[in-house]
Amino acid sequence: MAVPNNYSFSLQDVRSEINVGSTSLTECFYQADGFKFDSDYEGLKNSLRNFRNYGVVEPTVSISPSSRSTSSVSNTFTVTVSSNTNWTVSDNASWISHNITSGTGNNSFTVTCMANNGSSSRSGIITVSVSGASATLRITQASPTQTTYSISLSKDINAQQSCFRPKQTYYLGGNSNFSQATNLYANSSGSLKAGAGFYSDGGLIRYWNGNSFSGSSNLCLSNA
Repeated sequence: MAVPNNYSFSLQDVRSEINVGSTSLTECFYQADGFKFDSDYEGLKNSLRNFRNYGVVEPTVSISPSSRSTSSVSNTFTVTVSSNTNWTVSDNASWISHNITSGTGNNSFTVTCMANNGSSSRSGIITVSVSGASATLRITQASPTQTTYSISLSKDINAQQSCFRPKQTYYLGGNSNFSQATNLYANSSGSLKAGAGFYSDGGLIRYWNGNSFSGSSNLCLSNA
């Protein structure tokens, strides 16, 4: 509990609030948290009266930005902290790091995101905490840009019929060779996968289930 908001308190009240064993007022000022003084009474911090209402101020914290979207490449940015007390920094992702783990009052720190070499976007959270409160920053990092290769393919629900349907432009992922490609897209950016069905380049037939190629490859009968 805080030191009373009047002048009837004693040095013992102050010692109990700060948890100091010494009976020295100077030592109490030395051990006190500067953020817990009431600005109306802290004065020059040389009198017992300066401890009036000490500890009543609630810890607060806010950060900017509170969200951040980044590209897939490694990048660093600054986070600004506004607080009236000491705070700590933590995160929940191995690809996120920060240059400090704690700070005091209004301050800032830098965040570094490692390059995303995976196949999908990812997110992580940084938390700045004070006693009884916290502020969070959500980081979303994009996946690497897909490299695709255009190809003319025909499609059908029947394997052999796919060899003779009109061809359309699709986009391969993973390899420019149809027989070795691992992905099939409907657009060049690789953000939209092709629909399920049998696809053929006129010689080879492969089944695409909408997410991956499956089953064995076959040859068109006219090419067998």
